[in-house]
Amino acid sequence: MNTNPFNNIAIIASSIAITLNNSENLSLSRTLLIYPIVSCKDILKSLSDKRKTIYSLEQLIIENPAAFSNFNQRFLESLPFSINAIQLLLDTGIAELIDRNLKLKKSFFGSYGKRFSRIENASPHISKILSEPEDKIFSNLRIQL
Repeated sequence: MNTNPFNNIAIIASSIAITLNNSENLSLSRTLLIYPIVSCKDILKSLSDKRKTIYSLEQLIIENPAAFSNFNQRFLESLPFSINAIQLLLDTGIAELIDRNLKLKKSFFGSYGKRFSRIENASPHISKILSEPEDKIFSNLRIQL
């Protein structure tokens, strides 16, 4: 994985929290998909475009096939970052873990720059995509466990 400045646990935790603002809760496996989604510039750009409506993960993959060609690699390489970010949210009391589901305990809002604004704009679409059946999500993203 590219070690760009975005590999920051606080930004990853914020991405998870802002996505949880739009979901009642997320399973841990779905939560682990947030960082590989927002870390890809092309996917984030597409999801944060307020003029677009994203209906499904399939639509997003069809519109951006190159962005998803290495998704499995990004997912596997992002696991330590995502797990540390989840732990940060739990340790700070921002989120809680109930029956393998991450749930936000405190509302999460803020303005932390251009990239974070894109994540904030994309979060309703990310929540919608992650609400699809888990086996379908992992299959469409071609994640190998």
